[in-house]
Amino acid sequence: METLNIKIFDLNRGNSVFIKTSNDRTILFDIGGDIPVDYLYENNIDLDCLIISHPHKDHIKGLLKLDEYNMCPRIFVGNKYFPDELYENLLSNASDDDKKIYEKYMAMVNFYNAPISKELKFENPNNWGGLEFLTYCPKEKNNSEVNYYSLALLIKFYDAKILLMGDNDLNNISEIKDDEDYMELKHVDILLAPHHGLDSYFDLEFVSHLNPLLTIISDKSDESSAREKYYNKTRGLIVGGEQRRCLTTRNDGDIFVDYYHDDEGTFIHVHLDEEISEDKVGIKINEL
Repeated sequence: METLNIKIFDLNRGNSVFIKTSNDRTILFDIGGDIPVDYLYENNIDLDCLIISHPHKDHIKGLLKLDEYNMCPRIFVGNKYFPDELYENLLSNASDDDKKIYEKYMAMVNFYNAPISKELKFENPNNWGGLEFLTYCPKEKNNSEVNYYSLALLIKFYDAKILLMGDNDLNNISEIKDDEDYMELKHVDILLAPHHGLDSYFDLEFVSHLNPLLTIISDKSDESSAREKYYNKTRGLIVGGEQRRCLTTRNDGDIFVDYYHDDEGTFIHVHLDEEISEDKVGIKINEL
């Protein structure tokens, strides 16, 4: 049996998702606080891959904590098209403490420029416990909005699909809808809502196409939230003994998604406690 374990951290409006594969590969999608780095350190976990959707503070705040623990991910992925002048604007408007965070981000962008080693190449699912990756990257080179440059990451694990989004704005989402791989996004299991589920970033056509089984919102309040809109376009899943369509880190805390795959198919189990079952539990995806 193969497994995939996902933890969405409760960081108020910060974003961070930890992923562990069957062959013990580890991925962190965004690092919007110190808590994810503390989690890695306290559990003696080496980080194989760090993916940053975009360099806003609530998505990169924990970068400096990596240095404190002398952690160095083997792979770093960011948007290589992020304009220099936008980075300079971030620096010029930042406090002295925040400048250190942005400088750390750019130092990592510049440091990780060598080809990825064969055993870590994303093109081979065997390197990553059966995972397949699709990255949706903004195409416009002179946009003035930092959020526009957010990456979206689709992770496929046999019958499972997980879509992780940063602060993708409506222009960004419009480009995703025009992408040649857009059909791959149909019927996702888990959607990490763009820009913390804010109403101004909700695209009805896009979410209807995704038809998510469960939507997760990493928010700090109900202000300007599109939670009800996501609820109406989400299929729903049993979590903790009750039917849920939307989970929020603010109300539900850390959120755990476990997948199990064997000859019978791919099963999903979503729970709100830390304990991970070694035995297959959950519901078969193809029956949902």
